[in-house]
Amino acid sequence: MTDRGLTSRQVALLVAISVIGIALRCAAIDRSYWFDELATLNTIDVPDWTTVVQITSRDNQPPLYNSAAYAWSHFFGFSEIALRSLSIVFGLLALFTPWLARTSLSRTERLLCFTILCLMPLPIRYAQEARNYSVLFLLSSACLFCYYEMLKAKSRRLQILFHASLIMLAFSHLFGLLLAVSFLA
Repeated sequence: MTDRGLTSRQVALLVAISVIGIALRCAAIDRSYWFDELATLNTIDVPDWTTVVQITSRDNQPPLYNSAAYAWSHFFGFSEIALRSLSIVFGLLALFTPWLARTSLSRTERLLCFTILCLMPLPIRYAQEARNYSVLFLLSSACLFCYYEMLKAKSRRLQILFHASLIMLAFSHLFGLLLAVSFLA
């Protein structure tokens, strides 16, 4: 069997770990908002997007998450489940970032990274909060695996994805800005 394909045992393991990862992220999504989430809610419950950006800038936070949450809340509402589901989406997307390193990691290494990402407590917690931590985790993970793959395979597509993720990372969280600068250094 080639390194690109997965065996039936690995597919079953991947599905089982995925179900566990999804279940852990959805387990406590309907609890009441906590103080920081209320700050997010107050930031995005405004009449227009420019107000979201103005409030976010006064809070010294980059605007990416609040802008996405503003758009998300206009489609799905402001309930705890609706607003936190955006973070769940970001958290679930982050689980699959090891597959960006197609040639630099073996399939066993990708499965191991996936398993670790599925079961790590902080990303699970971040996916349950209406805050910008899940998008920070997604973008930093995408940057890491794209960078790792770019060292081995000189793919133009990966370079574009890496740089786009890097720019969005700088606009996701103040720590994302620091991480983006460290990638460039």
